[in-house]
Amino acid sequence: VPFVTLYNGGWDHHRTIFQDLKTKLPPIEATLAALIQDLAARQMLERTLVVCLGEFGRTPKINSR
Repeated sequence: VPFVTLYNGGWDHHRTIFQDLKTKLPPIEATLAALIQDLAARQMLERTLVVCLGEFGRTPKINSR
């Protein structure tokens, strides 16, 4: 498979960002870890680019909201 896209919505957090990320991040981390482990086991990791990104396009800093 040359290209795979996964979507995970609901990332627009404001006042409760730190509390919300405690439940949002672990599944993402587990998914990425499983992908990397699987690619390594199949000897595909060295020739695979894994990119995790968002579409928001702002500076990654906490704002006043």
